[in-house]
Amino acid sequence: MPKLTEAHFAARKEQILKAAFECLARKGYSRLTVRDIAAEAGISVGTLYLHFENKQEIVKTLVEQERALDEAELEGIPVEGGPLEALGAIFGFLIERLDDPDSAAALRVDVELWAEAIHRPAVKEIFQDSLRYWLRRLSELVEEAQRAGELPSGVDPAGLTQLLIAMLAGLELMKVMKPEVPMGPLVGPLRALLRARVDTDEGSLTG
Repeated sequence: MPKLTEAHFAARKEQILKAAFECLARKGYSRLTVRDIAAEAGISVGTLYLHFENKQEIVKTLVEQERALDEAELEGIPVEGGPLEALGAIFGFLIERLDDPDSAAALRVDVELWAEAIHRPAVKEIFQDSLRYWLRRLSELVEEAQRAGELPSGVDPAGLTQLLIAMLAGLELMKVMKPEVPMGPLVGPLRALLRARVDTDEGSLTG
């Protein structure tokens, strides 16, 4: 039996991940099996196990891959102004992307996994890893905005970031439930709100 090259091994892994995504979007997590993924990829179950230990590892890799793609796309967003404008640009990009027809399957996968995370600790941990990354990344921008005098010092960076992430999650769910509702028009009000600064009383948005 010929030895697999590194390039062939990597290509096979991507083939499995693509198949897993298609199956996940179509069947959901709870009904998804390793056998389904192998069949979609056109390989044997034994071949699949050469690359991944189980279904959870495959899904975790998909989530991490999506996060890496998001990070690469966000690096390319043109930003004029300070950190607060950067924060608005990032969320503007994420909201506008909800209207992209190519994002529909990814949104269904996200919502499906959220529901599974309620009952399955392994799935919950996958999302917690991703959430910790986004909280850290976006909280840094809020802290920069505070140092630049663009946000009040009393605003808790983690609290504001959690609020913005929760808002985005709600919009994702709305888009899955009502695909015909455009999300793009919401970008303007959000960026206007950020530019107007977050004016809070003592104790608001604090941890």
